[in-house]
Amino acid sequence: MLLTRQYLSKEGEEHIKTFKYQGDDPSYMYKYYNSPIAEFVLKHFIPRWLAPNVITVIGFCFTLTIHFLFFYYTGGEMKADYYPPWLFIAAIVSLFLYTLFDNLDGKQARRTGTSTVLGATMDHALDCLNAGVIGITLISSINMQNTKGYYSMAICGFMPFFTAAWEEYHVGGMFMPVINGPNEGVLAIQIFHFLSYLYGHQWWHVETFFGLQRAEFFILWSIFQAQLISVQNMIRVATLKSAMPIFKRFRQLTMLAFFILCLILIQLCSPTDIAVRKGRWIIYFFLFGWAKCVTLIHVWYGANQPLNLVRPSVVIPYAVFTANSVLGYFLGACPVDEDTLLYIGVVVMFLVYAHFAASIARHLADILGVKIFSITDTPKDKKN
Repeated sequence: MLLTRQYLSKEGEEHIKTFKYQGDDPSYMYKYYNSPIAEFVLKHFIPRWLAPNVITVIGFCFTLTIHFLFFYYTGGEMKADYYPPWLFIAAIVSLFLYTLFDNLDGKQARRTGTSTVLGATMDHALDCLNAGVIGITLISSINMQNTKGYYSMAICGFMPFFTAAWEEYHVGGMFMPVINGPNEGVLAIQIFHFLSYLYGHQWWHVETFFGLQRAEFFILWSIFQAQLISVQNMIRVATLKSAMPIFKRFRQLTMLAFFILCLILIQLCSPTDIAVRKGRWIIYFFLFGWAKCVTLIHVWYGANQPLNLVRPSVVIPYAVFTANSVLGYFLGACPVDEDTLLYIGVVVMFLVYAHFAASIARHLADILGVKIFSITDTPKDKKN
């Protein structure tokens, strides 16, 4: 395992070998729409030799492709003067295919008896990245490049996903509510893209209630919903009967608080208003470190290891960038050009995440005696 790092203890490795994933999705949309479609496609179109992890990656590629198309039309920013109408339809189709493949991978794993912690971790890790990818694409679709759009990505993208993983760690599984993000949430995003297709992105910038534009009203409502979900996660963990003191449980949210604090300080202190000018790139910058921490929660849940999320490889780049903006507020100009430092930071955090992903995938594959992107004859775990 040259140039990789181990995140699991010897005891954790033993737990990984015997880990059985638990979860439930009581959504009616999943039960009567998403799941039956996935079952039909699995039965008629998916060969048994296709590895579940390959299906997971293909599903992510659909939303990533549309994301890059919006990137092209925005010139790397968050909004554009013109989008071709077909792009909004393509975004809707990509979300449908992402949801389809997100359901197919688990069904294929159970069908072939190849369910493992590795597959669950890859699915979870790519879902983390997708939270940023889908969110930025939606903000671009409604052309919302301002402070509210920035905070919607920071809060709606980061908070509920982090607290949901943290809740999973403590309650022993991912038990979703009847109305949830992977089903009804994705449908809502598809509807927003369809409205942009029907009326154009300018439709979102007409004043409605309380002097707010449609886009602003939607974003403020989304922020409220995201905070509500996070509060529900926190209540469940706080009321859980556990030997771990409540203070210690909530101390595990330190990294989430750190992410949000950095994002707020950058928005408030940047002398060049970089949070609005380069909102897409700020989210990219924080997305990789956040995804690393959330994925680690999932891995350590399977390994029954204590959470140790304060990672120097994550903390140091964000602290440096935030300090540069704060100093710029007091000095009138940042010691280091913010744009240059941001682009360097995005590259650094991408490499940090890529190294982490390669390390954890390789280590889990070695522990379980399986291959990452092909089906082996003797999987160690028969339950997803």
